[in-house]
Amino acid sequence: MLINKEDIIPVNKLSTKNIASLSFGEGVLTAFQDELNLYAGIDPYCINKSFDTLYFDSLLARFDPYNLIIIGIHQTSSKASQNFGLTRQGIRFIDTLSSVKPVVLVYFGNPYGINLLRGIENLTGLVVCYEDNIFTHRAAAQA
Repeated sequence: MLINKEDIIPVNKLSTKNIASLSFGEGVLTAFQDELNLYAGIDPYCINKSFDTLYFDSLLARFDPYNLIIIGIHQTSSKASQNFGLTRQGIRFIDTLSSVKPVVLVYFGNPYGINLLRGIENLTGLVVCYEDNIFTHRAAAQA
């Protein structure tokens, strides 16, 4: 765990939280989201790595009612030449969302990719999992 502002991790007082989880990169529900849902009623969202600006804006609006967003970044790359699998749209989305909402980012991949995030100081929490598999998904959700 690299960032834990206000001791957000582990998430406590679940009855006072309206939480959404976002699987970024997979486009489908992940084991990470399934495991999170065992602890609280968390509304899941999924997006692919590439999406257009209109979807970006509508997704930001969907997160208005939530007071905590947990984002899992999946399908990263170990190669710097491929920006570690991160897209400009994705980086912009995370930076924008974390500037207006409490965001816990769970990064499943090469930790050097975190350096591409411009608004990392806005994150409420940051957990780095070096692998993107069912075991790290479950362990991260249990944190």
